[in-house]
Amino acid sequence: MPLTLDADAPINAEAFEQILELDDDETCTFSKNMIALYFQQAPAAFGAMRTALSDEDFVTVADRAHFIAGSSASLGIIHVASTCARIEEETKAYLNQETTAADTKLLTETVKLVDGMVDETRDAYLAAKKWLRGWYAERGAPFPDEEEQTGSEDATTTTPRESAPSAKPNPPSASDTSSLDAKSIASKTPSTDSSQTTIMPPVPPPEPVSKPLAT
Repeated sequence: MPLTLDADAPINAEAFEQILELDDDETCTFSKNMIALYFQQAPAAFGAMRTALSDEDFVTVADRAHFIAGSSASLGIIHVASTCARIEEETKAYLNQETTAADTKLLTETVKLVDGMVDETRDAYLAAKKWLRGWYAERGAPFPDEEEQTGSEDATTTTPRESAPSAKPNPPSASDTSSLDAKSIASKTPSTDSSQTTIMPPVPPPEPVSKPLAT
């Protein structure tokens, strides 16, 4: 029977159900581990975007937005996925403009626009996190209390490069894990059926990002 969620749930039922199908016990160990990893990755990415935006580093903003858009969509966290996709589009659009150092108006407008989107993304993340914690708790498989965890969404926002390859190995970085990708899912349930690797989101592959023209 297909998973049915409330109309106001911040989760896509189809994508979330595919993750739940990989659980082989009542404690939902596999899906919870994937979501717990996401709970660590997302705040770090938001912090990286904030720092990069303050430095007018739109290349990093676009990269982190693309990363979290894919992770979010694979778990069905649709509002975060869509807003991060918009952030990526806006930053790449700015980078593709033929701008000079004197074009401060466009720069200011882009920074303001993207800054608001980062706020929107973080709010959507917190709403999805609350919903997911409640959903698992209702089924007797709660996440640990916040104070028992080693980090929080606020604690990680001051370390913008945590997802870089040189950062601490636990949790895995973006380049080491490629987010919550199909490879990690396929390894859970070995099969010759390629359908096990089709839950990745319809996020287009990253495109080369050019830096603004220097003057």
